[in-house]
Amino acid sequence: MSMLGSKQIIARQRPYNDSLLTASDGPDDLRTAVLVELDEAVKPVNPFLAASDMRAPVLKLPTELFIYIVFILQDIWKAKRGDALGWLNMTFVCPYWRTTALEAALLWTNVDLYLGAQWAIAFLDRAKHMPVSLTILTEAEQGEPGDTVTALIAHYTGRSWPSLCAISFRWELQGFRISELPTSVYSSTSLQSLALHNNHLYENDDQKLDFWDMLPSTLLELELVGSLYETLGPVALEGLTPFLARSSNLKAFTISTAYLENLSISSPIGLPALRYLSIMATSDDCLRLVEAIDHPDDILTFALQTGSDFEVPELEAIFRYTHPSSTTTSKERYSTIAFGQMLDNCECGSKYKKTIAACRASDPTGVIQEVFEEGSMLGSPQARDITAADSLRRR
Repeated sequence: MSMLGSKQIIARQRPYNDSLLTASDGPDDLRTAVLVELDEAVKPVNPFLAASDMRAPVLKLPTELFIYIVFILQDIWKAKRGDALGWLNMTFVCPYWRTTALEAALLWTNVDLYLGAQWAIAFLDRAKHMPVSLTILTEAEQGEPGDTVTALIAHYTGRSWPSLCAISFRWELQGFRISELPTSVYSSTSLQSLALHNNHLYENDDQKLDFWDMLPSTLLELELVGSLYETLGPVALEGLTPFLARSSNLKAFTISTAYLENLSISSPIGLPALRYLSIMATSDDCLRLVEAIDHPDDILTFALQTGSDFEVPELEAIFRYTHPSSTTTSKERYSTIAFGQMLDNCECGSKYKKTIAACRASDPTGVIQEVFEEGSMLGSPQARDITAADSLRRR
């Protein structure tokens, strides 16, 4: 810009500047009128300024802290189908939140098949190279997760599947079988946790499964749940006992009568690292399993749900195995014992179960009360803090 052009702009601005100066130095009524006019001009901007101020503390959060907050929120505000997207709604709040969430692979590592194929594929892609959990978090209509599995198989045809650290298929009638997923999903040493409903194994009930042989011996948690009235046959369970025998790292084990009733245990199964054991079966089946464990007295948490079919001598034997009475033992004695009722929503209707729970001295206070309030013993997170428990269902 030339010097002449700059002088012309200054000349045009001078009358406006002089008028403002005159107004501020002039009579009060003129100065008041100017201030009122300025206030009116600023009013439309105020809401935007207020909104910006409210967002400022969040926008100033370090990225790592924001991601951690959203990660915790996932357990509280679960994403579901339809409009109930839960924590996923945070990705639509503002560009900063969306960009941060989409780039944070940690937030996309828990893939719920119930959300549908499009969401499942999006989760797996955004998780990048991090190990993921393949789950069904809520009971879905029959076949819905199965459609997602079919879409994932097509999506990964000719490509390697992501590395899985956890598989959780606790619900029945989900429209697919374990054999539909590639063996690499189950055999990877990155797999640390497996929860499986017996319904996913029914198609192979009359033939020996290779499934138990492909599971890694490095598994840390195993949860085998199922219907009380539909048990697996001995042929389908043939490989389970050998798998348990080589699972030297298994720390948490849950098993229901659907698996345990016809399970052959002819030799010790070891489980030296086992610290959390939950069994839902008759008292004689519970005793068979406990007797096969090398050091049952090392178990920190022991929960039993025997139903109405139990024998007192067998229960006494179970407690002797898990808590020897010898004066030379270093194990703490039970310091708190509670007796109460919990509502059991079984297939034949809601009934109350009589429940006995015990804690050692070092167990957290108030845990027994929390379990009773929760209404479920087997598989309950609070149950892991209880040393021993037993539930008896009324007839």
